[in-house]
Amino acid sequence: MLVKQAARALSDAPKAAPSIRVHWFLGTRTPPDLWARKLENDEHHASGLFLRLLAEKRDARATGDRARAGRAAGASLGTVFHVNDSDAPPHGHEEEFALAFSCWGKARMRVGPVESIAAELYERALPSPSSSSSSSSSSFSSGDGGGMGLVERCSTSEQGFLHGLRDWQEIDLTQNQYAFVCVHGTRDARCEKCGNRVLLALRQKRKDLEPKSQAGEKRLHLYGCSHVGGHKFAGNVISYPDGRWFSLVSGENAPSLYGEILHPSANPSSQATSSPGWVYRGASWERTMQN
Repeated sequence: MLVKQAARALSDAPKAAPSIRVHWFLGTRTPPDLWARKLENDEHHASGLFLRLLAEKRDARATGDRARAGRAAGASLGTVFHVNDSDAPPHGHEEEFALAFSCWGKARMRVGPVESIAAELYERALPSPSSSSSSSSSSFSSGDGGGMGLVERCSTSEQGFLHGLRDWQEIDLTQNQYAFVCVHGTRDARCEKCGNRVLLALRQKRKDLEPKSQAGEKRLHLYGCSHVGGHKFAGNVISYPDGRWFSLVSGENAPSLYGEILHPSANPSSQATSSPGWVYRGASWERTMQN
C-alpha cells in the first residue's frame, strides 16, 4: 500500500523544481495571514512584480520560448518568507532581508526593506542594452552582462551568480543552514494547518538542543514561507544550501527530520526512485536542486 501511495504521489509531483539554479527568498515582516493568495499577482508591490517575472520566465522556458525566457532565467524561483524575531538576531539585525541560494553551493544575503530590494531586483532583472550604464554605487551593473538581465546572469554560472550579487553579503554556509516551511494559509488551508505545526515542532526541537550545543556549531534558521507547490503534500519543507524539498512532513515526524536538515547525509536514500530530483525518505518526498 505504501508503495502504491508513493507512486501515485510521485506521479502528481511538480516537475519544474529539479531544474532550479537560483532560489530567491524575500524576507518580510508582514505576517503570513496577511499575504495575498497569489503573491505574484500583487502588482501593488515590487515583490509581486519580481515574483511574476520569475514565474513568466519559468513558464516560457517550459514551453520552449527561449526568446522570452532568456538563456537560463527560467531556472530561477522566487519565494517570500516571514522574518521572525527568533531568527533575526543571529544575523545581527532585525530588519527585513533577502537571500539567494545557488546550485553551486554559494549563498548571498542583502539586508534592508524587502520592497526596496525587490524593486532593484525587478529593475535589474530586465535585460538591458550592453551600452547602457548605471551608477557605480549600484549593486548591479546593467551593462555587465552584455544585455543580459540580473536573474539570467545569476542563473548562467557560478561566476555569474557571484558577480551579479557581488555587493551582497556572503553567508558562511559552514555555520548556517536554512529551512523554510510553507505556511501560506491564504493560498491553501492545508499549508497553514500542517506548516505551522511543522514549524513549531522544528523550533521546539532546536530549543531543546540549544543547551547541548557547543560554540561554533552550525545553526538552523527556520522560517515560514509562501506557496512552494504541492498543497496535497503539506507540510512542505525546503532545506538550503543543499536544495532539498521535503513533503508529507507532520508535527509528529518533523523532530526526527531536524538532524537530517541540519546535517544533510552525503548518501542518497536507499528508497530513491528513478525520477530526476526526487527521492522518498519514509515519511516524505525529497527533491534536490540540480545544475
